[in-house]
Amino acid sequence: MSKQDTLCILGNGSHWSGLLEFEGSARIDSDFHGDIRTKGQLIIGPNAEVRGTLDVGELDVFGRFRGDVVAERKLTLRAGASVEGNLDVGRIEAEEGSLLNGRIRMASLANEDRPRRSLFARHAEPLGSTLPRAWLKNA
Repeated sequence: MSKQDTLCILGNGSHWSGLLEFEGSARIDSDFHGDIRTKGQLIIGPNAEVRGTLDVGELDVFGRFRGDVVAERKLTLRAGASVEGNLDVGRIEAEEGSLLNGRIRMASLANEDRPRRSLFARHAEPLGSTLPRAWLKNA
């Protein structure tokens, strides 16, 4: 099994906090508070509640997430998913019955003129704040 195929699972009934970095894929079926970084895929299971900052290749949400996301390739919201926050995504898919509340910036992040914004370079703005002027500069 290669690193790209590995799957890390944070199981139901557990509580985690801190920084999680990995290669390949991971599935969270528990409570997680903190930051997650990967070029791979993160799956937030139907019983999971995740709060924090995500910088991932792909995000697949079945459960609840609150925070800021950079999903370089794709964000998928499954039926029953609830997402609240600032989203910077390459593509987004939302199934009927999913809930999304927040700001979305959708672009082909790999093909942009400007450099990719990293959520880890600065503190995220509180929900409901205005967009930073630097984001509006090239708009």
